[in-house]
Amino acid sequence: MDIKTHPLSNDKRLPFVQPESVTVTASCLLQTTLSYALAGTAIFFVLYFFLARNEDCFGTFIAAFSSGAIGVFFCSFWFRRYHWGKIAQTAIVAAYIARVLVGVDSYLSTDPHYFQGNGNYLSNNWEFYWTYENATKAADNLLRHGEWRPSQTYEIGDTKNANIHSWMGYFLAAGKSHNALDLAPFNSFHHVVAGIIIVGLAITLGYPLGASFLAGVATAWIPWAFPASLMWRDSVGICWIVAAIALVVIGRNFGLVGRITLAFPAALLASSVREPYLLVVLVSTIYLYVNDTKKNLSVSNNVKLAIFLLIIVTGIVLIFPSLVEYVFGRHQTLQNGFWARFATIPLLIVRGIAGPFPWINPSGSFEMDYFPDYIFHVCQLAVLLVLMRNWRSILLNSDVLILNSIMLWFIGVLAVGVHTAYLAVAMPFILPVTFKANDHLWTKFIISLFLFIGGNALYLLTGLQGSGLLIKTTGY
Repeated sequence: MDIKTHPLSNDKRLPFVQPESVTVTASCLLQTTLSYALAGTAIFFVLYFFLARNEDCFGTFIAAFSSGAIGVFFCSFWFRRYHWGKIAQTAIVAAYIARVLVGVDSYLSTDPHYFQGNGNYLSNNWEFYWTYENATKAADNLLRHGEWRPSQTYEIGDTKNANIHSWMGYFLAAGKSHNALDLAPFNSFHHVVAGIIIVGLAITLGYPLGASFLAGVATAWIPWAFPASLMWRDSVGICWIVAAIALVVIGRNFGLVGRITLAFPAALLASSVREPYLLVVLVSTIYLYVNDTKKNLSVSNNVKLAIFLLIIVTGIVLIFPSLVEYVFGRHQTLQNGFWARFATIPLLIVRGIAGPFPWINPSGSFEMDYFPDYIFHVCQLAVLLVLMRNWRSILLNSDVLILNSIMLWFIGVLAVGVHTAYLAVAMPFILPVTFKANDHLWTKFIISLFLFIGGNALYLLTGLQGSGLLIKTTGY
């Protein structure tokens, strides 16, 4: 790669060096990214540990909020060595603050006396309360018995995200409280850290600085789960899956043994979010190994390589049914037959693009609770419009980020419940190439918005509202 075209050549502090040195600097950048992320997370926990002692609900919340802001600032501190880095860092910190404030405001509309109460979480959504309950269970087990192992906290099958619930519990234990809104900064922190890691991933893989920083900022501001008070496990999950792929990419620097070694913690992080993501780590590791060892592999052959990898995965599915049961069983893809699910892919794609639809409920009112999801799907369609316009060049220059976005998105649509949370995890990986295309994304957003408004109007006028036609065919 020519030094003038490498993204790191835009670093004003980087001296004029040979291309090999630039490559080494780029490969080390991702390690630096994860090091700052780990250190920033430690700062978050430690500050919360010292500031949240013997405080009421408001006091522990302020402790968590301020500790998280300092942690995010430190995680993104390495941005400052690059042109536009300080602006990107400010945008990332602003996303953290906005998610927390919107989350608190949203929650107080349900529980206006929270800061005068006992800190317990109130919600009509059983899954949100179930997450809070599991997090406090892990916190109690750690504080009372010194037991941190998820296997000793939960019964088998008791929780589908034992590692994430335990991680949330460790944070509550650090502040010695059950105060639910302390988890709003925790959720927001992880979401924006995913954006920080995406910047490091994109730069390392050769994307321009501008596209890399925009991808990271956009990840931090993804509308999905914007109110951080929602007890989504997926706010932590989106961070863990991005970190998992970062580990896979870092493995390229340490030979075959290093690749295999780092694939294990990457697989643990990914499968802790959802078991099918284990395949994403497996395929990504093989993809990068084959791509790196065959030095003469042309960009056009990346398409053939991707097809080859899909054939390998299909073979694994056919030969190892027990592995398939582990990977897809809890994901409920096997509920009506694995291959039967594939037969409905066209409808599943439509549902994945449309999201919660229509926006007007049977009573004729706008579903405000789903507003962040609506905007996410408008953004997702805008990105798809950019990709469709530039599909040929993107396909011919595919890389591990594009491969991951495709795999994650299709794993999401294959689930019986095609939830926005399943699809959102694919978004960070496709954003670098989207911004690299420089194809008027804002214009595509306006077009997407009008398409959704028109689609809603048409759906209502045809009398299909409330019919549940698509959901009855594709699952809940």
